[in-house]
Amino acid sequence: MKYNPLAEVRIGTDHEIADCQNIAIMIIDPDGTGLKDFWMQEGYGWLCTAILHVLYRIKRQEQRTATLADVRAFMSIGDDEDPKSISEQTIAAAAKAAFNDQEDDSFDRLLKDMESYEHGRAVVNDEVRLGAARMRKRSSNERSGVHSTGTSQLALYSDPIVARNISESDFRITDLMNGEKPATLYIVIPPSDIARLRPLVRILLNQFLTRLTSHMAFEGGRSVKHYQHRMLLMLDEFTSVGKLEIFEKAVAFMAGYGLKAFVIVQDLTQLQKTYGREQSIVSNCHVRIAYAPNTMETARVLSDMAGKTTLVQRKTSASRSTGRVGTNYSETLSEVARPLLTPDECMSLPGIQTGTGGKVSRAGDMLIFVAGRPAIYGRQVLYFQNEEMQARARIPIACPTSIPSLPPSNGKAAP
Repeated sequence: MKYNPLAEVRIGTDHEIADCQNIAIMIIDPDGTGLKDFWMQEGYGWLCTAILHVLYRIKRQEQRTATLADVRAFMSIGDDEDPKSISEQTIAAAAKAAFNDQEDDSFDRLLKDMESYEHGRAVVNDEVRLGAARMRKRSSNERSGVHSTGTSQLALYSDPIVARNISESDFRITDLMNGEKPATLYIVIPPSDIARLRPLVRILLNQFLTRLTSHMAFEGGRSVKHYQHRMLLMLDEFTSVGKLEIFEKAVAFMAGYGLKAFVIVQDLTQLQKTYGREQSIVSNCHVRIAYAPNTMETARVLSDMAGKTTLVQRKTSASRSTGRVGTNYSETLSEVARPLLTPDECMSLPGIQTGTGGKVSRAGDMLIFVAGRPAIYGRQVLYFQNEEMQARARIPIACPTSIPSLPPSNGKAAP
C-alpha cells in the first residue's frame, strides 16, 4: 500500500498554499514542540515555497504528482551530491543548468529561475516569487542557515524503501469515509523505526484530521450526515508520534464529522509529558478506561475521578455519675465521606492472573468512566475468550507487496 502526502495537496484551488504549509510544519517540527527560533520559522517558510514550486514544476513538465523525495532532491541542490544521483529528468536538468562551482552564484541563479518560472497560476507565481526573492536578499551565512534548516528533516526520504512507498497513492483520504465499502487501514511501524518515521506518520495523521474535518453539511438549519462511513482512529502508543496540536483541538469536535478516536497511552504522565499538564485530551474523551497504574500521580487522578462515597459511622459513649449505680450509654450516628477508591486501592487493582503453563485463569479488573454516569468497576473482556472477537482475530493479515531487492552499489548480483 502506497501513499503520497503531496497527492493530497489541492493544486489549482485556494487550499493549495495551506495544504503545503500543513505538510511543511510537520516536517520542520517533527516532535510538535513548535517553531522555537528564527531558523525554524524561516526554514519553514522556505520549505513551503519549495514544496509549492516542485509540485507545479513536476506536474507541468513530467505530468505526474511530485513526491517528498522530489522536494528533497530539489532542496539538496548545492550540496556535494550529484543532481543525477538524487533525482531524475526535470530536477536533475534544472540542477545542471543552475549550478556551477560557484555555490553562491549558482544558488542565486536557481532562486532567479524560481522567480521567473511560469507556474500557470498568478497566486502561485506571486507566492514562489516572494519566497525566492526573500531568500536571494539574505546574506550568504543567513541563507545557508535557513536552507539547511529547511533540508535537515528531509533525509528520511533518501531511504529507497520510503521513497518507493510515497511515490504514488493507492487511495485518497476521502476514500476512507466515502468509498463504496467500509475500509480498514493499518499503519504498523516497527519499534526500531518509530523515531525515524515519526515525521511521515505525523503528516499522515495531520492530513486525516484536516481533510476529514474541513466540511460539514447543513439542512434545515441542522447538520446532516455528509459521509458514507464513520471512522475510528485507533491510536496505540499515541504519544510516540509527538505532540499533534491539530489532534488536541480536533478531539473536541471530530464527532460531528463522523470521526471517533480511541487513544491508548501507558500512563497519564506519559500524556502530560507530551501535551503538558493543561492538556484537554482526557477531558474531551467521553469514555475513559484505566487499569492498575504504576505511578501514584495517576492513581490520585483515578481516585479523584471515581469520586466520594458516604460511610455511616456509629459511635458509642458511656458515662457514670458519682454515687450512682450503673452506667449511661449513648450512641450517635454520623456520615463521613471517603474516596470510593483510594490511590492505594487504585494501584492494587488485580491484573490478569495466569495459572499453570502460563494459561490465563482470570481477567484483570478495570475502571470505566463514562461522562454523566457513575464510575464502573469492571473486568476485562479478553479477545481469546470471546468467540466473536476470536473469529475476527483469525481474519488473515493482508500480505504486503513484496519489495524487490535493490541493486548492489558494485554492480554485482545480490547474494
